[in-house]
This record gives sequence, structure tokens and C-alpha cells, in this order.
Amino acid sequence: MAKWRFEFDGRAADSLGADAFDAALDRVVEELDDLGLEPDVAASLQQGTFVLSVIVEADDLAAATTTGLAVIRAGLHEAGFGTAHWPELHLQLDDPDRVQRLSLAG
Repeated sequence: MAKWRFEFDGRAADSLGADAFDAALDRVVEELDDLGLEPDVAASLQQGTFVLSVIVEADDLAAATTTGLAVIRAGLHEAGFGTAHWPELHLQLDDPDRVQRLSLAG
């Protein structure tokens, strides 16, 4: 099993202020850290954008992508974020270590 770094770009709701956004991101990182996922986050509090990354263990890229999305979504939920418009993931793989087509629909 290999370790894979998975990154997720996100945006907070416009109604969430900078202080609440910062506190919510801290909660997400704490939740993911409790799962042993070595989370990291970079954010622009003024723009409400963030990049969240985790290290996941998986046998191949498809499993790493599926796991990465699932644990980040779970961390967002645990911290109180909603993910109502979360995209569906569709992977087309001929080689499990090389994505031929990645489609996020939602």
C-alpha cells in the first residue's frame, strides 16, 4: 500500500465571516488529524477559499482519490460544513496508477 497526497480546493459560503471561517477550518483540520491523515490547509480568509490536503494510504490512484474525497467530506461534515452540492466522482482507468478520465459532476 502506498501513501498518496490528496488536495481539495474549496470555498466557504459568502455569509460566513473570516473569523468563523478560520475557526471552522481549524475544526476540519482537527477532525482529520484525529483520523491520522496528516492534514494541511492553506486559506484566504478574506476570499473564503481554501486548499485542504491529506495523506491517504491506498493500493492505487483510484482508491486514493475515492478515499481522499470521502475523508475530506467527512471532515467537513464533522466541522459543521454542509456539502449539498458535492460532486459525484467518475473515474475511467486503464492503468490504476494513471487516470485516463476524471469527471466530477454535481
